[in-house]
Amino acid sequence: MAPVIAQAKYSNPDSDVYIISELNAKEFFSKHGIFVNMRDYFEEAEAFEKIYKHLSSMDYKLELIWLQRWFVLKNFMLEKKIDRLVYLDSDCMLYTNVDKEWPRFAGYDFATLDILCPAVTYVTSTTSLVKFCQFLNEQYTIRLSILEERYQKNFVALNLPGGIGDMSQFSMFGKMYNSIYDISREEDGTTYDSNMNTPENTSRGIEIKPLTADEKDGYVLDEYTRMKKINMKAGIPYGILKATGKIVKFKSLHFQGTAKQYIPHYFTGGFFKKLFFIRAAKLEKASLERKAK
Repeated sequence: MAPVIAQAKYSNPDSDVYIISELNAKEFFSKHGIFVNMRDYFEEAEAFEKIYKHLSSMDYKLELIWLQRWFVLKNFMLEKKIDRLVYLDSDCMLYTNVDKEWPRFAGYDFATLDILCPAVTYVTSTTSLVKFCQFLNEQYTIRLSILEERYQKNFVALNLPGGIGDMSQFSMFGKMYNSIYDISREEDGTTYDSNMNTPENTSRGIEIKPLTADEKDGYVLDEYTRMKKINMKAGIPYGILKATGKIVKFKSLHFQGTAKQYIPHYFTGGFFKKLFFIRAAKLEKASLERKAK
């Protein structure tokens, strides 16, 4: 978490970075972010649990909290009178000043990875998040039978893992309102990484704009890490498209799953700072392991 927070602040020195969590390990981020106790904004999230129905092979608590976090974020924004913000998962490194991005998303409620992955999410207004939370409440009440049918047809009947979670909900919200911008599409030689472990970067939104040959083939992978091959230039990551060899600038990198171990090595705040955060990440991991025992 420490390198992720520091990278976000390094790329956005004039913006506040909030860490909304239950883990108040200030020694890891106090210089770069402001701790917010998630439980201070959890009342509506608790109410949502009463209507939530688990339709997934994944862990109940994980699927639930991934949905509840949007209620927490909404109430935090309302209390602090924050009209728009960028949400980052704790495994996403940010390399762009987000203030320059907002004009692209005019008229949209959200901008996310591949339409449905909210690991990096531009929330364009508090109203948009209110709208999404209302949508979630309706999904698990008046449209619950549709979710149950979808889960049975697309997962249970095919004996596939997964199910209905927040990614599914973002996808359905996007189709209902046509108001999610796909930031994982290449645009003017730039993009946001949807998953460092895969050569492909996007697959959604094809009804609006068909995938190019470059997007279908994806990016060159590193032979050693089996992640996207990234070259750093002046602190900015660049990938290579397999089909044409075109160099593309990445505005964020998503270190999903086993890729998380590489996060400290992609911090661009300086050599000595990098060493510090590699050590901080190890200390943080040890601290979490002790708490789990």
